[in-house]
Amino acid sequence: FLERLVELGKTDIKLWYNINMTNLNEDIIKIWRQFENVIIHCSIDDIGERNHYIRYPSKWEDVTNHLEQIMAEDWIETSICQTVSAYNYPYLGEIHKWATKNLGLHVHLNYVYDPSFLSPKVIHPEARRQIHSQFREDFGNHHGLGNLLSMFDNEEWDQDGWEKFKVYNDRLDLIREQNWREVFPKLVELCDE
Repeated sequence: FLERLVELGKTDIKLWYNINMTNLNEDIIKIWRQFENVIIHCSIDDIGERNHYIRYPSKWEDVTNHLEQIMAEDWIETSICQTVSAYNYPYLGEIHKWATKNLGLHVHLNYVYDPSFLSPKVIHPEARRQIHSQFREDFGNHHGLGNLLSMFDNEEWDQDGWEKFKVYNDRLDLIREQNWREVFPKLVELCDE
């Protein structure tokens, strides 16, 4: 499709992608160069082994190598698009610092609503308050902090969802031969597992 647009001289359009950075075809970058505006939102939900768990079977080395390739093309508008879930909720400040301070990238936040047992609402309100204290330090004036706090800084708690979260991940671990409790120790500690 993109090659046909180039053939037709229709390159005065904006190309916008959300990609998980697990694969990057070298030829696509050559094609992108012919368009006026290319925006890549890199769907990265966490760092290292945590990202591997959330976006299984992604490999962190592949994700970061592809991100570096994209960022080397300074004409591509690059940012991180993170999906906020119960998994990464206690770690949001870490990825924010990694992306903004280390890479100079903006982080856009999406939120898990379905299945509901993966939403941050399964985390006990007291644990969320502790997490939010850290957010205020880590995020500074990030524009998404207000939305984040307004969505989850309340007494709403899906306790049944937390139980479903544990069962779901225990079953997933049997299939994948992983251990979510080892991958997300801060979540386990805060939720008094």
